[in-house]
Amino acid sequence: MDIHASIRAFLQQQSIAPVRERELITKAGVVPFLRDPLRFYLMKPVARHKDLPPPKFQIGKGTRMMRVGGEWQDIDVSVPAGAETEHLAETALREGIEELG
Repeated sequence: MDIHASIRAFLQQQSIAPVRERELITKAGVVPFLRDPLRFYLMKPVARHKDLPPPKFQIGKGTRMMRVGGEWQDIDVSVPAGAETEHLAETALREGIEELG
């Protein structure tokens, strides 16, 4: 399943505040919450090495992606000419889905 297609379909039905797209923005995140009572959902990561303490709770965040040659990959430093990039709202929702379920 193409997660980007699902997220784009969702975003077409929502009112999203415009964000000025800049190539320098490579990270995005989302803080999901419920009202009554107000609850925030955070992720609890695990340490990469068994000898390290676990990291603190975090919001679902991650790296913006670009499509190069038909394949999605993280934006590292720059975006090649003609590459399709994720909208920041797409990045935030994708990362929320990946990190928070």
